[in-house]
Amino acid sequence: MRIGLNLLPIPKQYGGSGRYALNLLKAFPENPDFKKHEFFVYYSNQIHDYIKDIDPAFKLRRFNLRSIPQRI
Repeated sequence: MRIGLNLLPIPKQYGGSGRYALNLLKAFPENPDFKKHEFFVYYSNQIHDYIKDIDPAFKLRRFNLRSIPQRI
């Protein structure tokens, strides 16, 4: 199965839902079925530092969105 995770709305100073989404990224590889799926992570330059240490099985797609309306 292909699974897409949209992290584009997460700002650099993230809180509740952003923290939850980033913790999901760290928890997915612990699932024994993780390698059976294809994960795509869509993110902006603002959070690049937060996701640089995630599992290499994630396929990262970076978008340079500068304004809040673009991110939404």
